[in-house]
Amino acid sequence: MANNSSLADELLAQRLLFATPYKISHQDQLALLDHVARDGAELPLEGDIPPHWVGMGLTLPQKKYLEKAPQAHLGWWTYLSRLDRSIEWDWVDHPASQIVQKILSPLLPYYVRFTRVSLIIQIPGRMIPAHRDIVVGDTYDNMRDHYMTLMGHERMLFKGKEWFEYNESRHGRDTHKSQFYLNLKIPLSTQAEEPGKPFVILNKKKISYSSHNHLFFLNEALIEHGAEPCAYPRGVVFVDGFFDLRKLHSLPQTPITVISTEPVDDMKKWSPY
Repeated sequence: MANNSSLADELLAQRLLFATPYKISHQDQLALLDHVARDGAELPLEGDIPPHWVGMGLTLPQKKYLEKAPQAHLGWWTYLSRLDRSIEWDWVDHPASQIVQKILSPLLPYYVRFTRVSLIIQIPGRMIPAHRDIVVGDTYDNMRDHYMTLMGHERMLFKGKEWFEYNESRHGRDTHKSQFYLNLKIPLSTQAEEPGKPFVILNKKKISYSSHNHLFFLNEALIEHGAEPCAYPRGVVFVDGFFDLRKLHSLPQTPITVISTEPVDDMKKWSPY
């Protein structure tokens, strides 16, 4: 346990994975999972990867931006535009949005604004393969090409998709880096105190963890993350946005709990794509 505690401290110190003092009640978790089960849709992924979650957007770009977006790729476009400073986002009129806004209220002082907020539920029995989330306009190591988030061996600029109109003056450079690659997550599970089997992979080690119902931050670009198959519904709310960098240093931070670790000898076991 001491080693796991030290690892959790290391993840916090490097701003890779850490919790906040703010929690979500089990009642709110059940309500959000019920909403996405009723109103969500399976989300397409890259290449031949089968869907492993059902999701719904709780915010959307304002109508004037959506009208110009490629309608055939709207889901991907919103994902790729989540840190586009030129786009304004509004909350969707839905009970799930109201619940999430209430949960996020203690964190409002640390943000200039929220952008893309989405709610997903992991399809029971399916694994979420280890992956990372990257942003148009940033340069990353271990890239496969300019248009894929999948891991490779080159350092290069991520331009989104071939159909995505990347524009440096609009999308900027190193926007993701300026936000410390952090994504806020709200954990969801139908089982109280059972988060499912989320994990991160760091230094060829798979780390299973729990935030114990606390909202938590994950460095979504520098460490791969996923979830092993789970028999019961569980999920997460992803919260993207722009920090108030003057106040971020005062954000209360605590270590997550490392449940277990194991060496990764064959990465294809956890990310076959």
